[in-house]
Amino acid sequence: MKGFTAGFFILFLGLSPFLLNGQSSLNVKLKTIDLETSIFRALYNSSDIQYMRFEQRIADERVKLGLRRFFPILELGFTQSDSVTYGSPDSRIKKLSVGLEQLIYDGGKLAQSYKNQKNELRLNSYSLNLKTEELIFSVINLYTEILRFRLTKEIQRETFQNALKQLEIAQVEHKLGMITELDLLDIKLAVADFKIDLEETEQEERLLMFQFARILGSPPEETPLPAGYINPEYSGFIQCEDDDLSSLSDYYTEKAKKNSLEFMKKSLQVLQSREILRQAKWRWLPQIKANLDLSMSGNRFPLSEPGFSFALEFGFDLPVTPIQTSSTLGKKDPTERSTGLSVSTQPITNLEGLLSKRIAEINLSKTCSELDDFETDTRFTIKESLVKIDNQRETLALFRKKLKIEKARFKIQKLRMELGEIKRIDLLNSQIELAEHKIEILSKIVELYSAEIALLRSSGVSGLKDTHKHIVLKEEVSL
Repeated sequence: MKGFTAGFFILFLGLSPFLLNGQSSLNVKLKTIDLETSIFRALYNSSDIQYMRFEQRIADERVKLGLRRFFPILELGFTQSDSVTYGSPDSRIKKLSVGLEQLIYDGGKLAQSYKNQKNELRLNSYSLNLKTEELIFSVINLYTEILRFRLTKEIQRETFQNALKQLEIAQVEHKLGMITELDLLDIKLAVADFKIDLEETEQEERLLMFQFARILGSPPEETPLPAGYINPEYSGFIQCEDDDLSSLSDYYTEKAKKNSLEFMKKSLQVLQSREILRQAKWRWLPQIKANLDLSMSGNRFPLSEPGFSFALEFGFDLPVTPIQTSSTLGKKDPTERSTGLSVSTQPITNLEGLLSKRIAEINLSKTCSELDDFETDTRFTIKESLVKIDNQRETLALFRKKLKIEKARFKIQKLRMELGEIKRIDLLNSQIELAEHKIEILSKIVELYSAEIALLRSSGVSGLKDTHKHIVLKEEVSL
């Protein structure tokens, strides 16, 4: 699936400069359009995908900028202090300073935050791929539905023309007194009912073409027709026999675990919960920061009195009594050195820390359970889908056998009508039933293909690029 999506991305990126420069390729009025071109035009026309791609690029740049948090913080400063003291010399001190602040240790919180940001970027990338795949599969399903309705319409039109011929013959026979008025009305009623079915099919096809025009971004009156024909002999491209069902289920489940967005989200939740529990266990370790300040001061420029200060800050995020302590070492002039130590605490605060480890353990257990349940549900859903696909294939095979019987029966009915053994309305009903059965087979074919595509999409299996070639043929094959 990722290969299928990547192929259209490459095609889009390669042709987009030409399309943007006049859009000559999209303005060509085509009578028909193949599936690959339909997908490309739909991707080009989707503003949602384009904006998601822009947002993805911005998020990628934000992740790169996030590396800045691991480097020292630089601070440049200038101060001027003027003071007047009665009976003493005035003081006019100017000071230039350069300060550096560096996080040395925080229990892995900053690294985990950056890792979470990268994981979120990866999830967004998969969301973009998922959105692209949704559009691709919408085009595929819409394309095959239009082909089905077109072939359905052709079957109904052919049957309707034959029904009109039977009605003409029946009218002549009625004038000659060979059939009753009731027999003629029955034939007219059957023809009228079938005409209604034909009109409904044409209406459905027009609605589908409107949807097709919207997804391609073209006016309905200028939208080209999907090219190709439904393969009447299609029996699916996923073979799932009963003895092979378990191995196929395992295969698609493993694919889903690697490529499913939901699987990725739940797996990352488990990793994050484990990291939170690790931090809760080691929260007694301090957060350590180092500060270095270099300065030059004096009464006038050029400044001539160097100075420096160095400090280590320790923060113990303990329950009930969090402690902040710092140790400093400094020098302002050649005759002065200084050291310092400060300790502070806020008693009876951070009471939530008493429960943090227990809460982290419960959250980890919950996320692991949700991941296991999701894997079990996915495995069951995939196995159920495989069983449904196998059942659909068997049902389709039975319908084809029934079609052969109905064709043979129709030939016999036609001969019996010529011999006068049955009425013309009986022959017309048999012909209509034969047409309806052909239409039903077309529906079963498209349903089988859609079920297979849905399975591959949910499990993230690659190789969808050529699957439509099994069901869409360039040349028509009679049903």
